[in-house]
Amino acid sequence: MRGETTIGYVVNETTRAIWKYLKKEYMPLPSENMWQEIGKRYEELWNMPNCLGSIDGKHIRIQAPPNRF
Repeated sequence: MRGETTIGYVVNETTRAIWKYLKKEYMPLPSENMWQEIGKRYEELWNMPNCLGSIDGKHIRIQAPPNRF
């Protein structure tokens, strides 16, 4: 195997094992009550009713270098 293939295989197998053994503790399937609590917290904290989740992101301003053309 080439180095890239080996690394890809190792990363894939490692992440699958981590997910298999830790998902129940760190990513449990929410019950109806959990969903209601999550929605309530979003509304309380961020005034976003009916929101059950979000994706973390970062806005980065990019400035073109001088003399770019």
